[in-house]
Amino acid sequence: MEGGASVQRKPLPHVQEGRTSPQGSSSSQEGTVLAEEHTDRREKRNLIMEELFVKVKAAFSSTFDIDPQTITLDSTPNDVPAWDSMGHVELASSLEHAFGVSFDVDDLMAMENVKEICRVVQSKVGKVQGVRV
Repeated sequence: MEGGASVQRKPLPHVQEGRTSPQGSSSSQEGTVLAEEHTDRREKRNLIMEELFVKVKAAFSSTFDIDPQTITLDSTPNDVPAWDSMGHVELASSLEHAFGVSFDVDDLMAMENVKEICRVVQSKVGKVQGVRV
């Protein structure tokens, strides 16, 4: 620079998750926005899990001819009289049709209770849709 003149530079905006904010803006405001986005994602994920659980219970109902309200996340084969080895295969088939997924042997072995069934189905549905739910 000529004559030792200094150049004043404008601060660059911060970019975070597709939003820009001027540098020096209130961090509590940014924190609030991020907390709201996190809450929205968590609520959406919970809604998706609730919808998934409803479909899993419907698969139990159609496979074992039971009231879906009797199925909880803690239900195991001990809680459903017809949930034996053949019932497990029939349940898996019903779940595959309900969710449009396919299970491999490892998936079938992992599905030892309703909570694990939901976990396996969730991972499969996420892969089918190309997103993690």
